[in-house]
Amino acid sequence: DEIIPKRLYPRYRYHPKTLPFNVTRSMLRQSRPVIGNVQRLQAYIEKLHSEQCTTVLFLGGSVTDGHNTWLGFDDSYAKFFIDWMNERYPCRKEDGTTGEHVSKRTKQN
Repeated sequence: DEIIPKRLYPRYRYHPKTLPFNVTRSMLRQSRPVIGNVQRLQAYIEKLHSEQCTTVLFLGGSVTDGHNTWLGFDDSYAKFFIDWMNERYPCRKEDGTTGEHVSKRTKQN
């Protein structure tokens, strides 16, 4: 499996102005040192595999919002993750038409 789908390469593969490094499997494994109870995660993955659209809530402040990035939120980790989700796990609305996974952020002060 590709970590970054080919259609997203122009934006998320290494380039000094977009992403200053390549995301590796080792990086992804190290980002989750404590696994814990995985039942809810398994249920979420089942939704993805059955092409159900989902909403992801991102908690955080300036980093989540894309502060000090080239394009603000459009250049943030949250946007990157949702782009990846839509490419890797396409979904369908209840009426059968093509849908999108969406993100929500906590309200800023």
